[in-house]
Amino acid sequence: MMLDAIAQLFPLAVVVALSPLPLMGVIVILLAPGGGMRGLALLAGRVVGVAVVVGVFTAFAEYFVGLGGSPTVTAVIRLIFGVALMTYAVIKWLRRPRGSDAEKPPKWMASLEGLSGWRSFRLGITVSVLNPKELALGVGAGLVIGSALYGWGESIVAVVVYTVIASITVAAPVVAVLVAGPRVTESLGELRGWLVRNNSTVVAAVMLIFGAILFSNGLGAL
Repeated sequence: MMLDAIAQLFPLAVVVALSPLPLMGVIVILLAPGGGMRGLALLAGRVVGVAVVVGVFTAFAEYFVGLGGSPTVTAVIRLIFGVALMTYAVIKWLRRPRGSDAEKPPKWMASLEGLSGWRSFRLGITVSVLNPKELALGVGAGLVIGSALYGWGESIVAVVVYTVIASITVAAPVVAVLVAGPRVTESLGELRGWLVRNNSTVVAAVMLIFGAILFSNGLGAL
């Protein structure tokens, strides 16, 4: 049962890890002077935010099933989230900026360069909890865990595994900067530029993949 749940969670966690917003945020912070420790603070907030969202909805799903609620209901919820995310992906792709507009960095990126450690920590939580796309991803994962596992021990392990995988793309550049320092700055700058140019495409692809996986999981649970 545990291995089956992890197998369902793994692709979901990988898609969350590919979410461009937290990655762009941590890169901007790391490229600013003295960004290493502030990047670490953002990573801590990211871990807390991801764990809280998936943990809350895991508890909700377990409580619902424990009261005698039909697993079919959580399966239908996953189907609805899957369709919604795939629809959003198509809309995002159709509305993507083109030409010179695609080269312009979002205005919010400039505001991140001077963030304090505490505000960086709050940003990590915000992009995981208050961002609608991130929230939808966490809700889906929580429903998968809560409806597939019974007992807090297994559920906590699943939440930890999911959180680690989902946070790894934010952790990697932070560790690289703390270990290698200026030697990775050029590579991070190139990655930042690529993300700016392809942000809408990446978001659309991530949402489409996650929606398809969630939809498939919902069908399998019916």
